[in-house]
Amino acid sequence: VKQITNSEDDEAFEFVVKPTHLSNGSGALFFSKEKWIEKEYDNQKLYDHMVKFMAERADPTESAALRSIKPGFMIQPRYRSEVGFRLPLELRVVTLWGKARVGVWWWGRRATDDNGKVLHPHRNTWVVRKPTGAQLGRGDDWEVVHQHPGGNPGFEKAVELFQAHMPAMAAAAETLAVAVGAPFLRTDFFVGGSRWGL
Repeated sequence: VKQITNSEDDEAFEFVVKPTHLSNGSGALFFSKEKWIEKEYDNQKLYDHMVKFMAERADPTESAALRSIKPGFMIQPRYRSEVGFRLPLELRVVTLWGKARVGVWWWGRRATDDNGKVLHPHRNTWVVRKPTGAQLGRGDDWEVVHQHPGGNPGFEKAVELFQAHMPAMAAAAETLAVAVGAPFLRTDFFVGGSRWGL
C-alpha cells in the first residue's frame, strides 16, 4: 500500500481487492485514485475491510468446494474491458474430465435483492460447446444462450467478446484442469477485448 500511495502514477491505484472464499463480488473493492481519496482509504481501513470479510463464510447454497476454501484475499491490477459495465467482464468456464463444456456469465437468480435493488437475471449467459466431430476438440464451435431481449449494445458487445475468446479460455481451462488432475474445475477469466485481452 505504501508503494501505491507514494506513486506519482494515477494508474497505480487501479487495483482490485477480492476475497478468494466468497462469490458474486461480496467483499470486493475496485479502486481508482479518486475512489481511494474519496472513501479516505489507508492501510488501516483496507486492513479492517479485509478482516471483516475474512470472518465471513460462503453461503450454505454454494458448492462444497467453495465452502471448504480457507478464507483469504487477493490483490491484483484492475482489469478493464472495452465494454462500459461497472464490473469487469468475468466468464466462469467449467471443465469436466479435462474438457471445457460451458462458460457462464452469471448475473444471479433473483430480479431484486433484499434491499430492492434491481438485478438482471435475464442477462445470465451460457457459452455452450458445440462439437464439430465425434470427439471434443479445439475446432469445436461455441453457441451463446441467454434470455436477454436485445437492444443493449454493451450486452451485445460483451457476448461477442465472450464468444470470440471462448476457444482460448477453453484451451487454458483444459490445460489447467489436466495439470492439476481435477475431474471438475471452474476457472474464471476476465475478458478485456482487443486492447486488454484475457
